[in-house]
Amino acid sequence: MENTDVLIIGGGASGLSVGGALKHLAGISAVILDREGMVGASWARRYDRLHLHTARALSHLAYYRMPSDWPRYPSRDQYVQYLQDYAAHFELDIRHHTSVTGLEQQDSGWLVKTDKGDWRARAVVIATGYNNVPYMPRWEGVTEYTGHLLHSYDYKNGRDFHGQRVLVVGCGNSGTEICVDLVEKGVAYVANSIRKPPMTVPRDPLGLPVQYWGIPLSLMPVPIADALAGLITRLQLGNLARYGFGPPSWRIFRDGRIPMIDVGYVRLLKQGDIHLYPDIARFTADGVLFTDGRAEAFDAIIAATGYRTGLT
Repeated sequence: MENTDVLIIGGGASGLSVGGALKHLAGISAVILDREGMVGASWARRYDRLHLHTARALSHLAYYRMPSDWPRYPSRDQYVQYLQDYAAHFELDIRHHTSVTGLEQQDSGWLVKTDKGDWRARAVVIATGYNNVPYMPRWEGVTEYTGHLLHSYDYKNGRDFHGQRVLVVGCGNSGTEICVDLVEKGVAYVANSIRKPPMTVPRDPLGLPVQYWGIPLSLMPVPIADALAGLITRLQLGNLARYGFGPPSWRIFRDGRIPMIDVGYVRLLKQGDIHLYPDIARFTADGVLFTDGRAEAFDAIIAATGYRTGLT
């Protein structure tokens, strides 16, 4: 049985930031338990084209900034390096290859059970994130499909699909950037299945990162903030309904949802390089049947369908 004042479960960005803040503000050396084998492992596994969708100046962890000569939107590899530099800067005590199996509250604090032994802590921080377990919908007929089906978690590079017909299911930030990557890498036909169009915003309205606009808008009454966000989007991206990308059923501020930040998707959609389809009705042996009755064959289908927390 080991003892510590503060135990942090999860060594991703949030867990590291809590550890750094405790060290900086209170001199508390928390113990961080992480199942991965290195700092930044979950980011290192993501697809090659990935860059932060938020501006560098607003994306640093507590009390340690990214290098000022880095681009506005750092790459995946740069962010992994930053996380590793952050852990080294604060000399964080990270126990890798450690999985937490149980958590019990006791009179004196918490008992944390792991596959490497138990811990007792006065305080516990759960920083396991909400993008933890890839979610794959249970589509009808999916076992009949003979092509390549994968989750966006396992996607690496569009070069792997050169010359193929590929369907991306989902139009969040990962799904739309994967569509862009596929087009840029010469995939023969890129399709995107959309159940409900998201609220789409330009990455840099009038040259400023969209997050900079979000700060003052968040201080306004919600109806006004959503109206202005919609106006900015229409002025910058145009009427996307003309291209089959209908109006969203939700609003950023009213519903507290994360918008799709455009990183080139809209331009390729307008050029006809990305082909829109509705939701999937069922899988077939060589592709899918969509809810509008169209049947299409695809060599590969990428499910950009999100994640679950994995907490039980």
